[in-house]
Amino acid sequence: MVQLGGALRDYLVNGRPVLDGFNTGSAITGGRGQLLVPWPNRVGGGRYRFDGRSLQLPLSEVEKGNAMHGLLRWTLWKLLARTEDSVLLGTTLCPRTSAFLAFAGLFAILAIAPRAQRGLWELVIGQKTALVVMAAAMGDVDEARVAGLTDLGLVVVVAAAYMLCRGWYGWRTSAAEPAGGHPVARPVA
Repeated sequence: MVQLGGALRDYLVNGRPVLDGFNTGSAITGGRGQLLVPWPNRVGGGRYRFDGRSLQLPLSEVEKGNAMHGLLRWTLWKLLARTEDSVLLGTTLCPRTSAFLAFAGLFAILAIAPRAQRGLWELVIGQKTALVVMAAAMGDVDEARVAGLTDLGLVVVVAAAYMLCRGWYGWRTSAAEPAGGHPVARPVA
């Protein structure tokens, strides 16, 4: 792990690399290993709606008019907690526009789970499902093979979690059923 972008620099299982990471002292190219939260890819025009309000994000891909790869790609993260099979990273998001207020106190967790725990998991915040992810073992789905995120029964799940005034709510097994090997997210009630 490195501070810049909370990036996972490399990850080895039995001495074999699982990620296409980067070397110590190298520049991070193409978002390699960075936590692209609260969204990967692009938000066209940097405009979105939250809680009934239309908000404007700063345009980080100015030439194409997009807000790109989240708000925290170039912030410094710090290690908050570590166990044998997980780390908890945190950073501070300083609001630059009202669009940032919805993401105050953003945290991310990188968890490694055994193959026996694969399936759909959802992050629960304030008794609402905030995010559904699928823990897949190598060979379960084409995307898992291509991404190469699993090896020897381990699954790497990267998820964004919001720290609200009530605190961290954690993960639970999802009631959603995979469709054709892919997760089906339930709408947040």
